[in-house]
Amino acid sequence: MAASKTGRKRKLKHPTWVHPEGSGIKVAEVANKTGGDSFGVSYQVRVPSKLLGVPGKREFTQYLTKADAFKHAEDRFLALKGLGTQFAAVPPAVQRQAAMAWGILSKHNQQAGINLHLLDVVEAGIRALCPEGGRKTLSDVVAELLNGKEARHAAGKLDSSTLHDFRVRAKKIEAEFGSRFVGDIQHTEIAAWLRKIQKEGGREGEGLSWRSVLNYRLILSGIMKHAKARQYCHANPFDRFTLEDLKGLGGTNDDRNLDDINILSVDESRRLLNAALESGDTGMLATVVLRLFCGIRTAEVCKLDWSEVHWLDAKPYVHIPAGKAKKRRIRHVDIPENACAWLKLCNPPAKGAIVPGSGNARKDSKAYCARFQSITKAAGIGRENAKGGWESEWESNDTRHSFGSYHYALHGDALKTAAQMGHKGSDDVLFAHYRQLVREEAAAEFFGILPDPEAGKLTTFPKAAAG
Repeated sequence: MAASKTGRKRKLKHPTWVHPEGSGIKVAEVANKTGGDSFGVSYQVRVPSKLLGVPGKREFTQYLTKADAFKHAEDRFLALKGLGTQFAAVPPAVQRQAAMAWGILSKHNQQAGINLHLLDVVEAGIRALCPEGGRKTLSDVVAELLNGKEARHAAGKLDSSTLHDFRVRAKKIEAEFGSRFVGDIQHTEIAAWLRKIQKEGGREGEGLSWRSVLNYRLILSGIMKHAKARQYCHANPFDRFTLEDLKGLGGTNDDRNLDDINILSVDESRRLLNAALESGDTGMLATVVLRLFCGIRTAEVCKLDWSEVHWLDAKPYVHIPAGKAKKRRIRHVDIPENACAWLKLCNPPAKGAIVPGSGNARKDSKAYCARFQSITKAAGIGRENAKGGWESEWESNDTRHSFGSYHYALHGDALKTAAQMGHKGSDDVLFAHYRQLVREEAAAEFFGILPDPEAGKLTTFPKAAAG
């Protein structure tokens, strides 16, 4: 208590602030009392009837901290400044909705032990439901992406197989999420769908390989990333996935279980080469040689021209230009000595397509695979299925896996093998697995496979495929 001029004690007045300045809203410090005893202070926000637009009615709200009280005063002023005396004009049904919203928010704040403000929640809802780029369905985003990819393909900057892969996988993704607004798709829904195709996403209802699931996940992730960048959604649901989540939904590139991959034995490799030689098809023999001993991808080798195979140079190499290389990475691949001996049998011209085709990438790819399968059958590598067809015992890129395994075992240099295969130099895990597959002696034998000295040159070149 403080003494007055008359000697009487008077009560100290608790401070009061007008906040925001000039708003008419007051924040008053008030004593907390129980049974006549005071214990600390709290802060009361007082909104006058004039600002509320309702004669005779004032609004009081109490907070434990001054900061919370000031925040509430600011929120109320902004709201009332925008609506103010117009509140009476708000339809009764909307007023009831506002009251329900307030009730839901209050319950949530109480249960979560937080203090979300109604205006902040409304603004967040508007951002989510009305993104700056507009509301787009997943099909809209796919169409937009596809237009861009088709334009890049037409300009020679995107591979046909990459474009085809996107079309096929995006179509399956659209079947699940196409009609949904991208801003509404939750990470839990994506996870459930990936788990579903992992179990039954194949053509016959069988499960998909980890690689296929990963490919679907990467394409869907790219779609959502594009949507967020274009501001069709407020957030990318893939940002909610942890590394542990991803490992269970297709895994990551580092999770590849290369202990389970198939590679050709030295004997199988020799049989494959001889079968290609005996077929009389120079293009097929050349591709088998380049796939086995240079690690060139199937999709790349089918596009090569003889002018890009510098097998007569002092240091022989294959030049793979950006337009024919995966991920548009130009690279030079060494041609080992034994591979040059096999290529010599092809009697290579100075230029011309190694594998003549019709110009239709998809048709040519199918034709090549059929021709290659006939060679594997002649080599006795595979088995006859129930329908009488021939099934290879390895996938199309297992010739490439064979190269990686034998090359790394022979040289013991991950960076060198990575450079030859067109991988990033940091892909140490991949080559650590390759190293475990074969012994160094087997690698030396593999790169020592030579044609029979009595084998003659092939001079007959197949005609371009019709159609």
